Amino acid sequence: MEDNPRLLQELPPSRVMQQSGNIFKPELFHLDEEAGIVYRKEQFEGDGRPPGEYIVRDRRYTREDVAAMCGQAGLSLVWARPVALGMWEQELAADDPKAKEILFLVERG
Repeated sequence: MEDNPRLLQELPPSRVMQQSGNIFKPELFHLDEEAGIVYRKEQFEGDGRPPGEYIVRDRRYTREDVAAMCGQAGLSLVWARPVALGMWEQELAADDPKAKEILFLVERG
């Protein structure tokens, strides 16, 4: 983003996050692959507050990143699996639009 700061201004605003939690529409975000960061512009309204528009920055972690963080905390990653929101029993493909959460099983030692 440092080489093109206008990119954030040019992102189309969206209400997708508030309406469905879905951020997997490539036309609505910018992925900085080198840094593993996703940028998007979200609009929110309701809850008795005035409408607002925000730049949202999410960090994406690889399995190796998570395993390293677990190791630093004295844990070892046993497995990780993408799942649908609240539907933890069925593993999904990582790029499945329904995969909103990732379950991790870790153990001490």
